[in-house]
Amino acid sequence: MSDYITTFEHLSDDVIMIVFEELDVYYLNQAFKYLNHRLNTILSDIRLRFYHLDISIVPQEHHNHYLTTILPNICNHLVRLKICRTDFQLDLTNYSFTHLKYLIQDMEYSIDDFYKLLSHLISIRSLTIDYICRANDDNGPSLNNLHYISLSNLHYLNLTIINLKFEDLSRILKQASNLRTLIIHGNIYDHKYLNSDIWKEFICNYLSQLKKFELTFQCTDYSRILEFRKKLIQDVYWLSKKDQFKVNIYPFFMLEHSTLRIH
Repeated sequence: MSDYITTFEHLSDDVIMIVFEELDVYYLNQAFKYLNHRLNTILSDIRLRFYHLDISIVPQEHHNHYLTTILPNICNHLVRLKICRTDFQLDLTNYSFTHLKYLIQDMEYSIDDFYKLLSHLISIRSLTIDYICRANDDNGPSLNNLHYISLSNLHYLNLTIINLKFEDLSRILKQASNLRTLIIHGNIYDHKYLNSDIWKEFICNYLSQLKKFELTFQCTDYSRILEFRKKLIQDVYWLSKKDQFKVNIYPFFMLEHSTLRIH
């Protein structure tokens, strides 16, 4: 019986690393940091991959510390990162996310800054951003940033957009040919979003792997909403996708959401 390992401290360093890699960085620091010299050494081992950091579980008074001190030291190891809205202005383009595959960020981006962010997410597979906007007087994004974007690994994309031109969004989606899930919601003014033929052609040409597609929009043009709905229930393509593709559009002036689905 003496040969059995009965306490955590008796585990090998490699096994403890496997355990640590399953924990969120905040919980990991709270539970094990400064307990003893051995655990501190394991926590600083360059072989250790920090899979998860969720800022939303970190007390607000510690946000600044985690974003300015902890994150720069572990960004190259992170696989999953979730950042809630915070008073601290964080520019993720200042970090090297070599292994980051899953990112959820509640933060406002201009379309140009979003392009810059994508150029730093070389391994990203799942991305949720709330939200991306384009001001009325914006001259548009710098197309130079597109040359550095590679989204071939991206399978899941969830975006909230505000006043973003369809052309700006389509440039991003053209880089994500292996996308399986696309969810877009927000407020729109560009009428191309309400053209079912444009969406059909775009999906067929650039997003052939798409399995789940959800649009949820507010817009001001009620007549175009009705025309869009008519196309969705008449077009053979959309009818064949009714179980995977959902479209929810309602006008700004309605107090209750008017949900227009493919039936």
